[in-house]
Amino acid sequence: MRAHSNKTYLVYFFIVLLCMLFSSDANAQDELPDFIKRLKLEIVSVNTITSEVGMQQYVSSLSKVCSNKGNFRYERPDMIRLDFENGDYIRMSSDKFTMKNGGRVSCLKPASTPVIKEMSLLFNACMSGDFEQLTSFFHMDYNANLTECILVLKPLDKKSNRYIKDITIEFNRQDLTINTIHINDNSGDWSEYRFFNKHLINAGN
Repeated sequence: MRAHSNKTYLVYFFIVLLCMLFSSDANAQDELPDFIKRLKLEIVSVNTITSEVGMQQYVSSLSKVCSNKGNFRYERPDMIRLDFENGDYIRMSSDKFTMKNGGRVSCLKPASTPVIKEMSLLFNACMSGDFEQLTSFFHMDYNANLTECILVLKPLDKKSNRYIKDITIEFNRQDLTINTIHINDNSGDWSEYRFFNKHLINAGN
């Protein structure tokens, strides 16, 4: 998998994770505006999110699926960290992105490249709950069944669309937490993240 594609995957993963940690009871595409409104109200009360996470990545050039697992943590106002059991990690805030992958450490500022700068804007939208602006970056398809709510995002930006085909998020309809994030690359590669033992702590608790 290309290095640039890997970094783009990871940035999208965290942005989408924060965007989708909460859902509405909407079950039709025409109720997406209500979903966005409720999301803005729900996200302001959460201070900390922790979970276990299992990751799988398919590399088409190797015809191989790689697996890993670890722990995820988010703390307001903008701290995200993902620690894998093999020693790899990811740290992200509004002004810094650090990743260790296979013994190599990369450190970037969100404004250092156009793609990461765009993702930083989305990250800020996640923190504020101001999701109306997301329609400028993604086409969104929303659906739901009795147990899960499903959102499919397709990047509108041509540069982003060169790498990411679509992102599918499935979350538990009962407790409004993420179950799965699946990211498809246009090259045929994909990444999937499954979340377990999720804990949400509201401000003041």
